[in-house]
Amino acid sequence: MKGIKRSLLSGIILTFMIWVTFGFAQNNNSPYVSSVDRVGTTAAQFLKIGAGARPIGMGGAYSALATDILSIYWNPAGLSRGVGNGEAIFNHAAWLADTQYDFAAFSMNLGYLGSVGFHIISFRTPEEPVRTIDHPDGTGQMW
Repeated sequence: MKGIKRSLLSGIILTFMIWVTFGFAQNNNSPYVSSVDRVGTTAAQFLKIGAGARPIGMGGAYSALATDILSIYWNPAGLSRGVGNGEAIFNHAAWLADTQYDFAAFSMNLGYLGSVGFHIISFRTPEEPVRTIDHPDGTGQMW
């Protein structure tokens, strides 16, 4: 009987703690919530662009199948299961709104020592004029 009371009391305390925590999380006037909403929600969106035709065609469900050079992007542990001496890939895509997306990767099998790999992702946007309310056609500066 004593163990049941202790378990019931522990459950009530845990439920209360979770309820209070969720209450603070939903309250925008809470001291624990930033006064600026949605800060940082659009940073690094280029990371959602995948690499490789097969993984993209599979809807990004490539983590378990990754045994080639593209595993360096989708599941780096897959490099250890690669065959041959090594691989390299270079991918360029003209993306939306005149942006450019490039992906390059290199891997080398070192036998019993494992594998080593390197990859780089580049996402470039064109220069655009800086516009303000006073100068809607541009200030002469570019960003």
